[in-house]
Amino acid sequence: MEFQRFVVTFGTKSSPKKKVEIVLALLSLLFGIGVLFTLGGETLFLIALFFLIAGIVEGNKFLQSGGERTHILSGIAVGVWFAMLTPLQALATLPHPTGDIAAFTTAAILFLFFRYTRISTIGWLYRRVGGALGVLLSDLLAGFAAGMATLLVIFLSVRLIG
Repeated sequence: MEFQRFVVTFGTKSSPKKKVEIVLALLSLLFGIGVLFTLGGETLFLIALFFLIAGIVEGNKFLQSGGERTHILSGIAVGVWFAMLTPLQALATLPHPTGDIAAFTTAAILFLFFRYTRISTIGWLYRRVGGALGVLLSDLLAGFAAGMATLLVIFLSVRLIG
């Protein structure tokens, strides 16, 4: 039960506040940057895939034992990591050496924006798909949308700034 609670809620005891979610997104960003710069994008992808699958399986067990959908926080880490992985190949073409960290930070901020607004298909997935699958798929899609928006920001900044 403790492993399940840790994978799903990252150890939070009560209903998560936005501050907890923002801190978790920041920690996920720092962890993702560390993994990307030391082990590479493939390793971060496998870690994100593990947390996605474990979050769905353990999240459904958590919900069956009386937990609430709002307590499932493993999707935040998965969303941030997929937001970082989406523009990864485009970052190799940036002329500025610190462009990677700025792009990853932009991706994490945009992920939080898409997660909180739950616009379009992201909100539909969250509302219509039941259980932990709906929570994690909406966070995964929010991460992908944030990554695509980050690609747009990169493209515009290269075009405008040079």
